[in-house]
Amino acid sequence: MEIVKRCKNLSSLNLCLNWIINDRCVEVIAKEGQNLKELYLVSCKITDYALIAIGRYSMTIETVDVGWCKEITDQGATLIAQSSKSLRYLGLMRCDKVRLDMIFFLSPYIYVCTHTHTHTHTHKHTHFYSYAL
Repeated sequence: MEIVKRCKNLSSLNLCLNWIINDRCVEVIAKEGQNLKELYLVSCKITDYALIAIGRYSMTIETVDVGWCKEITDQGATLIAQSSKSLRYLGLMRCDKVRLDMIFFLSPYIYVCTHTHTHTHTHKHTHFYSYAL
């Protein structure tokens, strides 16, 4: 995560679809990215530990998207929402281990896509929930 250490004014980082990115990488990003406002980790190999590290160390983060990260659970989503004072958006699309009833406990703004299903070959429906708490 040398780029985060060298680019002190980095405000947005997109690491989506990168299976090399793990919890340890995210922890370094959270600690070193002192001006980071947006972090996109869709389909990375991370767990709740990454969200906990972001909540603990990243004081400026406003947007975190961890959609399709299959190991994210209620615990990680809740802990980042509770510990981060700057977080405004948490993307949890297809984080199937996060239960819908837990969304009501997350704050301040949470966006969740709980599931996608197909009725026919031509109609695809996605259910979105957005709550301001």
